[in-house]
Formats: sequence, C-alpha cells, structure tokens
Amino acid sequence: MAKLLKSLSKLTQRRPLKRTNSLENLYVKEEEGPKVTRKRSYSFDISSILMNDESNIGQRSSDFVEKILDLKNKIRQGIQRKKSEKNRSRVSGDFLQYICKTFCTEKPEKSSTSRFIVDNLKSAILNTIENKDDIAHIWVGRQDKTSHDIDTVVIVTRSSKSYNLGDKIWGLKILVRCIDTCSDEAANLLIYDTNDSIGSLSGKLTESDIKSLFHRHSNITLINTSNVCSIGYKSKTNAKIEWIPSIVIYCHIKGVIPIGEEAFPKSIGGHRVDVREAVCNFAVKPVQLSEKIGTEGSTRFGTLGGFVTLQNPERQLFLTCAHVLFPINQLKNEKLNEDIKEKEINVVDKDGHQLGKVHKAVFKHGHERDVSIDAALVEIIDQYRYARNGKFAVISPEEISKTGFSEYNMPRFDNGEMEQVTQSNFRQQALKVGAKSGLTIGSLKIGNSCARILYYDIQVGNYFSTTFYKQMEVIPQLDYSQTSESREPFLDNGDSGSFVYLIAHPEPVVLKCIGLAFAKTSHGTCLMTPIDKVFEALGLPFNCLSKFAKEDTQRGNISDILSKLEDISNKMATKEDFKKMNGEISSMKQKFSSTEASVKVLLEKSGIEITHL
Repeated sequence: MAKLLKSLSKLTQRRPLKRTNSLENLYVKEEEGPKVTRKRSYSFDISSILMNDESNIGQRSSDFVEKILDLKNKIRQGIQRKKSEKNRSRVSGDFLQYICKTFCTEKPEKSSTSRFIVDNLKSAILNTIENKDDIAHIWVGRQDKTSHDIDTVVIVTRSSKSYNLGDKIWGLKILVRCIDTCSDEAANLLIYDTNDSIGSLSGKLTESDIKSLFHRHSNITLINTSNVCSIGYKSKTNAKIEWIPSIVIYCHIKGVIPIGEEAFPKSIGGHRVDVREAVCNFAVKPVQLSEKIGTEGSTRFGTLGGFVTLQNPERQLFLTCAHVLFPINQLKNEKLNEDIKEKEINVVDKDGHQLGKVHKAVFKHGHERDVSIDAALVEIIDQYRYARNGKFAVISPEEISKTGFSEYNMPRFDNGEMEQVTQSNFRQQALKVGAKSGLTIGSLKIGNSCARILYYDIQVGNYFSTTFYKQMEVIPQLDYSQTSESREPFLDNGDSGSFVYLIAHPEPVVLKCIGLAFAKTSHGTCLMTPIDKVFEALGLPFNCLSKFAKEDTQRGNISDILSKLEDISNKMATKEDFKKMNGEISSMKQKFSSTEASVKVLLEKSGIEITHL
C-alpha cells in the first residue's frame, strides 16, 4: 500500500490540481508518545489521478466533489488503529477494495486510472509468487452482474501448479486457472454436434455480429453454432440439455465479466446464446524428442504439413504455420515478408540440422470478411533432402491399429490432391498426422468457427491477442464409452502446421488434403484453415502439391519388409518368423512384377522404346 501511496503522490506532483477542497491529510498515521499525540500527513491526492483520465476531464461537478469527500471518509475508516512493534499502521483490504470499485471502472486500455490501479494490483500479486515465469496473465473483473464494481482477480498460469494465495487480495476474490484448463461442458456436448438433424445457424450470424462480439467482449475465445443449448451445467439437480439451435459463445472462465465490459447477450437475432468454456491456443510447444520443425535458436516447434513442387526452376518446398517459425513481435507487426528479405530465417529439423529457409509467410487476421490465414512456405535448400514418397514419419503401430488401418493399408499422401469441403464429402472422416500426437481421426463440425487466440510469451504480460475468422473445426473421434477427460484430442501442442485430410476411400486408403491445422481448443477440437484459401494467400497454383509415383510406394513397402527382416535377424528370430517374412516378401515381389509387366505392355502399345524400367 505504501508503494501505491508513493506512486499516487508522484502523480500529484507531476500534475498539480487547483481545488477549493483540500485533500491533504487523507492518509493519517498516528504516533503516540508518552504524553503527546502527533499526526504525520501524506500528500495523497486521488482527484489528480481521476482528472488525469481524459474521459473524466470537465466533470468537476458537485457529484465529483461529493465522491472525493466520501472517499476521504472511507480512507479514514479504512486505516487500522492497531500498531505493530515498529509502530506502523496498515490499510485494510476494505479500503483497497473501495479504491478499486470507485476508480477502476473502465478498461485499462482506455483509462489511465484503471491501468494504474490494475498494474499495482498485478505487482502486489507477483511479489507474493516465487515462480513468476509461471504466470501468463492477470486480469480483473466482476462476478456480480447487477453491479459494475470489480470483485475478482483472475490469475492465468502456465502450469496446473496450485498457489496458496489465500481467498482475497485487496478485498477482491482470487481465481487461479491454468491456460488450457476449462470445464468439461464443451467436450461433453460435442456428441450433439456430429449430425445436422436440426440444421446450422451459421448463416444467421452475420459478419458484423461476429466483429461486434469480439470488439465488445475481450474474453471471447470462440464463436460457433450448436444443435443444443446447455442449461444449468454446474447444477447437480437442475442441469438439462434442450434441442434448440443456438449460437455458442466460448470464454476461458464463465461467470467473470472483465472490467469495463457488459455480460454476454442472451440472444442474437432472435436465437438463443449458450455460453461454454473453451480456449484456443496455437498448437506449438517447447522442443521435445519427437519429429518436429522449428527455427534456429528457438524452443518452439511444429509440424511439417505437406510438400509443394514449383517449376522454373524446379524445387521442392513445404508448408507449415507462420506462428511456428516467427516470434510474437514479428507476428504483431504483420510485416513478415519484409522481415524475410532483411534476414534469412533458417528452419531446422528434429535433430537441429538446417532443412530450409522461409520463402514466404502470411499471417492475416482480424478482418471479419476474409478467411484468416496463418501459413508459411519453406524452401528445402538441399536437393538430397527432397521427399521421395508420401509416407508419414511418426505413425506408430498402436495408432495404426487403433484407427482401423493395417500394415498393408497405411495412410499415405502420394496423390498430391487437394479438395474443397462440400455437402457431398462433408461426412467423410478427417485425418491428420502431427509431430506430437501422431495419427488421429475425426469428423468436420457443422458451420464456420471464429476464434480469439491468446499467444503467451515467456515474459509476464507479453501476450498477443489475435482473431481468426471463417475457420473450420474438426471434432476428434468420439468413443461414447469414454469420459471427456480420457478422450484424446484431435490436435496437440507441437502439431501446428499439420495437413488435415479427408479419407476419400478407406481401402486402399486414399487421402485428399482439405486444410492446414493451426490451433486446438480445450475441449479437444482442432481449428483449420481451408487449404485452397492458404494456397490463394501464398500465391500458389492449386495443382502444385507434390505427387509421388505408386511404383515408389511398392518399392518402399519391400524395403520396409527387408528392413524388418534384418531387425528380426538381429534379435535372434525363429525359423517361423523368417518363413512368414519371406512369404510376405515373395507376395510383394509378385505384385511389383505384375505391375511392372503391365506398364511395359502399355509403353509398347504407345510405341515407346523401353530401355530400362
């Protein structure tokens, strides 16, 4: 409190204010001697701070004077008379809460008074926490919808570690929540959005509605539609689900309204609004021992999405997300391609070896009429590292079995085909392979989704808020026997940049690329940008995804089997193992020979001279 008073006094000295009512001696400390009582006064002029707020200039009415006098009385009442051994008095939490309620009524971004009080409140909280790096964000708000007085401090942490901060600070309630921790309401309701029996409300929510919501409510994280409306979810006795198409507004913490803002609307355009908890975070995380791509000197990593082949000159490149390769400061200034020209940005593989350099990047966001884009194109600098087939690098045998594929019908992306999502293919299963979570299966969610994403940096308070419009959402494969907590998400940290595919044909499996995954939600879904919009933003022709010959696929299968045979031999394999493996090799060789003979016949019919095949 002493620090707050000292700062307020400095503000008074910087901006003197002529006034008829003296506000000296507002903060009084009594020192009792044996016979004499002395009073020490502190220059503490709250009015100068209030008048420093541009929004209050000119409001020197009788109401203002009355407000200050009331504050004076509250301050006197708030001073505790008890002395410690060192004869120091302290100010009660009720007084500090009164200060907050009286002067902290607008958004800190708009009010210098609110900003000053909130900054001091943050400092007071951080001073009580040893591991300050674990604190991602601190904000204040109110749980009481009938009053505009702030009553709650929200502390957002990077980890789920518990903090013993007590119930209140400055008379305000404390609420601690991890960055990606939300209630399981949204996850449990996904089951009702896997069909369109009632229909989508996407067309009913206009672009201006979405823009207005994001503008007026800083805590909105996602906007979409649902077939149902959840009522009283936290209630054990009155919770129910109604089959009513609704507009869903998501926020990190339900029930807390940020300072200077109103509660969410109960309806939009005559349609009911349902509020649920969710967060959307870029699927990127510090380096781990798994397949990844990143930049030199950075701990962020993501996933190599897919390969692109360009001509004149012929070269191979690959796609990923821009936020995987660029830090927050560069994403903020929206001049990525200028940064690329000034300095080469080298991309490395999982072993830290240079893989390529950024050729072009787009980070377009915040425009409600356009599809938001988060994409980067990286040119592979070493031709010996060009991809030779469409195999995925991180699919495990467990994932193959769990998702219904087999060793002889594994997902691959050899055809280089991309496709727009339409009514005819909307019901096909979706698939992605990420560097962190590997192979996952899901289905597309009805309608478009718009999300506000907070991207946190290591430095406390350094975060980047960005809004993504007209995105698509992928729901993970739902096992109705599992609880929402045990369900695996479609995307995980480190998977940003993955391509999302539709399974056009299950056996043999045929994949067609439909999008670029860039973010995950706390209830397990994935946000992706339509791939045709990504290509359009990067100026790429729609037919340039790399294609690989099927012959390469068969030769690759034989090589895989031979490699397995050698591995078994090294592990003292039995005769039965060799016999089984030799049989598989013979079968694959016969298939390859048959295909090779068919190709020769076709070439001979075409009058092409065969020298070597």
